Amino acid sequence: MSILPSNRNREVPWVVLVNPPSSPYWYKTESLGIAYLASFLRSRSIPVKLVDANVFNLNMAETFKKIRKTPSLSVAGFTVGNFDALTSALKIASSLKNVLPKIHTCLGGHFATFWYEEILTEFNSVIDSIILSEGESSFWELIENMQNARNWRQVAGIAHYEGGRVVYNEGRRLLKDLDALPFPARDHALEIIRQGFPVVISGSRGCIYNCSFCQIHRFYKKHRGSLYRQRSPENIVAELELLRHKYDARTFFFVDDNFIIGDKGKQRAYEIARGIIRRRLKINIIMQCLPSGVDKGLFKVLKKAGLFLVYLGFESPLEKSLDILKKPIKLEHSLQAVNILTSLDINISPGIILYDMETSLDDMKDTLRALKGVPAMAPFDIHGLSILKGTDLEEQLGKKGRLIRREFHLDYFVHDPRVELIRRLLADYREQTAYRNLLFLLYKNLLSLSQEAPSYWKKVVREALTKVSTLNLQFLENVVAMIESGSFADLSSLFTKVAEELEEVSNKLQ
Repeated sequence: MSILPSNRNREVPWVVLVNPPSSPYWYKTESLGIAYLASFLRSRSIPVKLVDANVFNLNMAETFKKIRKTPSLSVAGFTVGNFDALTSALKIASSLKNVLPKIHTCLGGHFATFWYEEILTEFNSVIDSIILSEGESSFWELIENMQNARNWRQVAGIAHYEGGRVVYNEGRRLLKDLDALPFPARDHALEIIRQGFPVVISGSRGCIYNCSFCQIHRFYKKHRGSLYRQRSPENIVAELELLRHKYDARTFFFVDDNFIIGDKGKQRAYEIARGIIRRRLKINIIMQCLPSGVDKGLFKVLKKAGLFLVYLGFESPLEKSLDILKKPIKLEHSLQAVNILTSLDINISPGIILYDMETSLDDMKDTLRALKGVPAMAPFDIHGLSILKGTDLEEQLGKKGRLIRREFHLDYFVHDPRVELIRRLLADYREQTAYRNLLFLLYKNLLSLSQEAPSYWKKVVREALTKVSTLNLQFLENVVAMIESGSFADLSSLFTKVAEELEEVSNKLQ
């Protein structure tokens, strides 16, 4: 695809790409999805404005006001990663249609990709098209067709509503060479850095695994081509160097779903680390990987390159649960990873799914016992299994008649009613103001624990993380004991006590 030729007689549409207001995760990032789209379009002479409500804490009215300031606005694209973002996008798109009836409104992102039929069936008067899966080529062709008065409804990779039904145009191929993409637009990098959060970077797309609870595999399967593609080490290091020198960015979060896959992935990680060291970038690195990807020799080099925090998806200490989740690891991998990272003084952010639809009360007790025995695996952010649309688990539960659908939400009941009760109490626990506020503080401080951080502050944050993990396990143990005794007389006082202790931890992190 070549750069569009200059044509003074052709009207160039202005595009606005929006990350709409939604319930925040526990740390802030730029939206790489719309950042890649923006740079791709700009390289083809399409003027693009980025509006990221979550970076700047904008509400819907403020977001709409920023969008309206875009000159000659012709297309508004919204990235939709969850239901809250969809709700915001629909309201903003509706307001835009009221003042600009000819504007083309478009959705993209994981949530929109998997819910496209339901969205277009119900909201086709507000949303004109949805880009499914990887969006650069589809979105650019959509813009180009509109610009040249061609039928945009024929573009491969998009869905739209026509003739009383939802139409999806298959036939799009995934990008083969990620190095050929321009680096993502960094319109908001300085603001992210100013607020003390890491700059996100993506070194690959997709995953070779197909965990039953994860959407990634099927997200890219919407198109044809390799479901896992990597940028070259040279390309990644070049972007890191650019960001380091242009924005004085020092901390980077690799958002790859799995940074290290197999022996080839380990060799690639070596090359990235050596490139960082060779260029003397002096940066801090956060990454996500499977416990089975943790190798002591490799992680020594990664630490030298700046690695200080690893998000590890342990998921469960029980082989039974790992089998249900189709997680390609064993408990021995998790224990080995903990030992290696602890010995290298690399921080761990543990990912644990406390229960799934088949978890019994005895399973829950075994899980809690195992986590107490390996404190580094105990989560400070506790939750159970969520069902995402498009996953194997959605399909399995649907076939068994155990899937619950509520508008744009999927749910289930745990087979053991006692664990279902724990699940509901855990939801109340997570919704406590003290807990929600503390999680944001914990994540933000964890992301700052680079090798440059003062020793005393590392100790404060690590003690806070350990304290919260301990409180979480104690809360669950108490709830299990109440269920077994059949008495909940002390439940209210338990919530009050935990809330007070969580507040004490928050105060130490302020």
